[in-house]
Amino acid sequence: MKFNRTIFWRVFTLLTILETCFMLTGCTAAWLGAISALLPTIGAVVNAIVAFVAALSGKTVSASTTAAIQKWAANVSTEISNAETLIAAAKQSAGTSILGEIQAVMESILSQFNSILSGVDVTDSSTIAKLTQFVALGVAAINAVLSLIPMAMAKIDAGASEDELRQYDKLGANAVKNATKTMRETYAAILSEHTPSADVNAALDSLPKSI
Repeated sequence: MKFNRTIFWRVFTLLTILETCFMLTGCTAAWLGAISALLPTIGAVVNAIVAFVAALSGKTVSASTTAAIQKWAANVSTEISNAETLIAAAKQSAGTSILGEIQAVMESILSQFNSILSGVDVTDSSTIAKLTQFVALGVAAINAVLSLIPMAMAKIDAGASEDELRQYDKLGANAVKNATKTMRETYAAILSEHTPSADVNAALDSLPKSI
């Protein structure tokens, strides 16, 4: 399957938008709320991966791989719920300690995304290509969120003024919202790009059209 530059640049743009936000973000409720809104979108990508693999089970995907992906998804979903709980607490009191906990949970999710493809026995090139695109979309979003946390912690440690945090918070929240939009557009692009495999194309067509 040929390298798709459009999808690559969409994923790259997602990462770049949030890395820019790294330079701007404060740590108040709007920014944290935008991150909260992004997490279910990451969860939707996880669900899409599960549904995609399930549709190909017994075709280009073995039953053991299907079971492994389902177990992986359950673990990631638990970690996303943990992150949502921590972010809700951080909205009340965004100290460096709780931000560190959020960072640790997001790093755990990233590790699981990065390792999932190494544990499957899929050999069909079209299936691998689409799985790689879905996983890359999740990885880009998680890495971008992780890039924000150290800056937020630094601002707290530096004692940034309320006015400064409020200004950065607004800019940061808008950047995260734009990144979420880019993530959704990239997902749609992944679905629309069909492959040489009729089975893979049918699996793509069975997925939700949006996240």
